[in-house]
Amino acid sequence: MHKCGRVAFVLLFYMLSGIAEAKDTLLSDPVKISQILHSISASKGDLGSRLASAGLHVTQIDIDPVSKQDVADDPEQWALGDVEIHVYTDGEPLAGDCQILGSPTFIKRHGKYLPQDRTGVWLLTGNCALPD
Repeated sequence: MHKCGRVAFVLLFYMLSGIAEAKDTLLSDPVKISQILHSISASKGDLGSRLASAGLHVTQIDIDPVSKQDVADDPEQWALGDVEIHVYTDGEPLAGDCQILGSPTFIKRHGKYLPQDRTGVWLLTGNCALPD
């Protein structure tokens, strides 16, 4: 991996792990997207595999660290250190009877990924349900 690529990946890793404050990041590089998606555990494997088996192709990932102001404005939704992750997809979802739309959103909190929509719940758990 090129030195700039290694630095970017390390910064992204720290941002996702909540170790460092980071700026909003929009990723469209397929290699970086794949690395992130395959590092997230999901039902029957990892998120990258689940998305692929559902017929969804990821085009971008938007990673938005939650600010102190966000937490102050809505403390029931956000906690310090949260990172909001939007996964943008195209393709027609293959989810059987579960009515998903694709393009899930997750909150990463204390090392856990919390789905924010039915698509995210279905991808991570295999259950067709709205988030708690």
